[in-house]
Amino acid sequence: MYTTEQLLSLRQRLALPMPAFFKKVQQVGLTLTAVSSALALLPTGLPGIVGQVSGYLAAAGAMMTVVSQATVSNDVLADLAAPAEGEVRAVWEQDE
Repeated sequence: MYTTEQLLSLRQRLALPMPAFFKKVQQVGLTLTAVSSALALLPTGLPGIVGQVSGYLAAAGAMMTVVSQATVSNDVLADLAAPAEGEVRAVWEQDE
């Protein structure tokens, strides 16, 4: 049997609210991506390691942002899993 988490599409997951911790993780990821952009645009007189660090920061920031955006609060999942009284419907039939 599938769980609620498996039945939500990516589009639905992105539209639902995320937990407070992952909002902070998303902000850190966006900050890392911004710092990496600033490092990448610095003059070319800097050592090559700066470019490598910039690439690593961009990758880490992008992954943190994407993963945190796809998380869904347990309270929301519980509300989606439990139909209202007298109502029987599946999670994928939720109004969009």
